[in-house]
Amino acid sequence: MTDLLKIYQELQEKKWVNLSHQIREDSPHFPALPALEKKDIFTLKDGFHVQQFSVVGQYGTHIDAPIHFVEGGRWLGEIELKDLFLPVVVIDKSKEVTENPDFILGKQDILDFEAEHGQIEPGTFCCLSIRLVQALAKSISYAQSG
Repeated sequence: MTDLLKIYQELQEKKWVNLSHQIREDSPHFPALPALEKKDIFTLKDGFHVQQFSVVGQYGTHIDAPIHFVEGGRWLGEIELKDLFLPVVVIDKSKEVTENPDFILGKQDILDFEAEHGQIEPGTFCCLSIRLVQALAKSISYAQSG
C-alpha cells in the first residue's frame, strides 16, 4: 500500500467539517458589493440545465489572496496547493456575537482558547466561527457601523 493511500484511509476516518454554505441572491454580503445575479441559460425543457452567475470574487466562503491586502503579495494562482493544506483550529464565538453584534475577537480570547485546547502551533490556520448565517437570520447586521 502506498503512503498516499494510507494517508487517504486515515483521513477518511477523521471528522470532517464543511465550512461552506450555498450562495444565493439573498446571501449576506458586504453592502458595497453587488448581490449575486443568476439566470437560466438553458432549462431541462431544453434537455439540460445551465445557469449563468455574476458574482464578485470576495463573496461568501472564499480565500483572499495575499495581493488582496499586501502590495506585491501573491495571487491565488501563485500559491501552491500544498500550502493550503494546514492544521486548523476553530475558535467559536457565535454565542458572543449573538449577544453582542459588535463583538471583536481579542488577544485574551485567543489565550483563553489556548488554555482550554492547548497552544496554537505556528503555521496553524485559525478560523473564527460566528455562525454568520444563523446570526443574520436573527437580524444581526452584516456590516456593523462604527
